[in-house]
Parts: sequence; structure tokens; C-alpha cells
Amino acid sequence: GIDLLSLLRGSSRHRHIPVVVVTSSDSEEDRKAVRALNASAYFRKPSSLAGFIELAAVIRNTLHGKTPGAA
Repeated sequence: GIDLLSLLRGSSRHRHIPVVVVTSSDSEEDRKAVRALNASAYFRKPSSLAGFIELAAVIRNTLHGKTPGAA
């Protein structure tokens, strides 16, 4: 994950690609690394199917510049 994000951000051809990180890691070190590499968003992986469905909607809205609950 972080290695791929680093490669994308290091490439002038690919650095514009939005990258959403979804992880089970609770590591502050991982969060700092992802922020330093300018990920588009960082989310903790849900443990339930309902959580994944909700997260998918949040990610879609994040990538399209919408805030939750906005019309």
C-alpha cells in the first residue's frame, strides 16, 4: 500500500491519480506516512459488510467533492 502510493506520488505521470487508503492498521506511523505522501483520503477498514457499504458511499462522495448529507 504505502510503497505503491510512494511510487505513484513519485511519478509525474501518475501523481494526479486519487488514492484512497483503506487499512486495518491503527498505526500512527502508517497514518503519518500516508499523509506525507498526500493520499486523497485515509480510512480505517470496517469490520462488517454494512460498514463497507457505508464506507464505499463516503469514498465516492469524497472523490466527487461532496460532503455526507449534501444534496
